[in-house]
Amino acid sequence: MIRGISRQIIEVTETQNNYFERAWLVVKPEYLNVGASRLESEAEGYLRNIKPPCSMRNRKGLLMRIVGLCSAALGGSAVTAAIMLSGNI
Repeated sequence: MIRGISRQIIEVTETQNNYFERAWLVVKPEYLNVGASRLESEAEGYLRNIKPPCSMRNRKGLLMRIVGLCSAALGGSAVTAAIMLSGNI
């Protein structure tokens, strides 16, 4: 839902996003004469397609890398332990 449109700023109060409560979009001066309905549809389209901030995306990737490294370390130590216990060294 778009709450209001002033001359230069559009405030979106329902972003349909778990992280963000509202958004303010500043209209470029050359588009100030565009109709309010066009600005509303552009704002909704932009917010619908926006991706999470980089810091939110990177946390998941970092966690997956840590889990992968821990799995590799555990696998390597298991192989080493099996070789040592078999007495083949």
